Amino acid sequence: MQIAVLGAGLTGSLAALELADAGHEVTLFDRCPQALSRASLGCEGKLHMGFVYALDRTLDTGRMMIRGQLAFRPLVERWTGAALFERNLSRPFTYAVPRDSLMPVEGIRAHFAGIEQALADLGADRDEGRWEELTPLERAAIFDPGEIVAAFRTREIGVDTAAMAQALRDALAAAPRIALRFGTEITGVADEGAGFRVSTLAGGHPSAERCDAVVNALWEQRLHIDATLGITSTRPVIHRYKVGLVTRDARVRAGLPSVTFLIGSYGDTTAFPDSAYVSWYPAGLLAQERRLRPSRFDIEPDEAQRQQIVRDTLSNLRRLMPGVADCLRDEAGWQVKGGYISAWGETGIEDRSSELHQRHAVGVHSRGRYHSIDTGKLTLAPLFAAEACARLRAA
Repeated sequence: MQIAVLGAGLTGSLAALELADAGHEVTLFDRCPQALSRASLGCEGKLHMGFVYALDRTLDTGRMMIRGQLAFRPLVERWTGAALFERNLSRPFTYAVPRDSLMPVEGIRAHFAGIEQALADLGADRDEGRWEELTPLERAAIFDPGEIVAAFRTREIGVDTAAMAQALRDALAAAPRIALRFGTEITGVADEGAGFRVSTLAGGHPSAERCDAVVNALWEQRLHIDATLGITSTRPVIHRYKVGLVTRDARVRAGLPSVTFLIGSYGDTTAFPDSAYVSWYPAGLLAQERRLRPSRFDIEPDEAQRQQIVRDTLSNLRRLMPGVADCLRDEAGWQVKGGYISAWGETGIEDRSSELHQRHAVGVHSRGRYHSIDTGKLTLAPLFAAEACARLRAA
């Protein structure tokens, strides 16, 4: 079967590799010059276990994230080898609660206990969900006690997305049944009865390719391409263009803890063996739109904007984390990285009732041999890529 995979982020890249390995001829399309260049690359790489989704009192998002986290390494490791995870995992995350958090500490404690129980209910090692609250002395060693009212140490980790991206790019280049169509924008998909026509634009030149099946693994353009096939949704969707900072500076890597501030418009830090990622949400949120697709493909800040993002991000993190302020140095060679985050909802994360605080109503949507993947979070990408491939194999 000839299969078109639209979008070469983590979801699309894994789907292409699995389908080619199953004997199909795969064409992988992406408008970027190489795979895993935007959202799958410019993030903290966290393998969520649901801790951050405390405002979803049902624990449905937590259970969904646990499913994704349990599947993540086995599915990715098939193509990268074990070395990726042996060499490129972050320090475990600490969750810090600012005094103006959208949820009081008591509610967060109860949610963390629920995540620990959910792991056990799903048959996983309950120890992976173990957490402990930092003592006041431990908390004061890192955080400003006047700003941070509680902090919790977990076993949740992240994977260095740059290392993962390179390993998967190598796997794609070596796959004999995958044709790579980079620098190619998808403009539409048409059902021709016996198959599909995928319309594209490359170098200003329109073209079309025919295939037997389609996997739509696009991100901010996914719903728009679904609509060209007549598949529409009435749910509101919000697209946020968010950036963070990345460095390979040795002093940053050596001393920076992995921290997420919850719940609200804050930021995070992630330390890997070879790199570090930090973000401050108000500084890194460059655009937010409520529409079928964003009005712009990319948002590239100019040099003055980049410098302002760096200053605002580091100053706010230093304010909350004075104990490690020396690691958050202006001169660490910070690079601005990011991309779109697309999700169901109408309001931003500063709204406690926003759908952004829930990510369980996601997954693979199929109509015949057309499969559209609503990934939701990086953590869920391998799980849903595998599910889409399983549906194609069963067809």
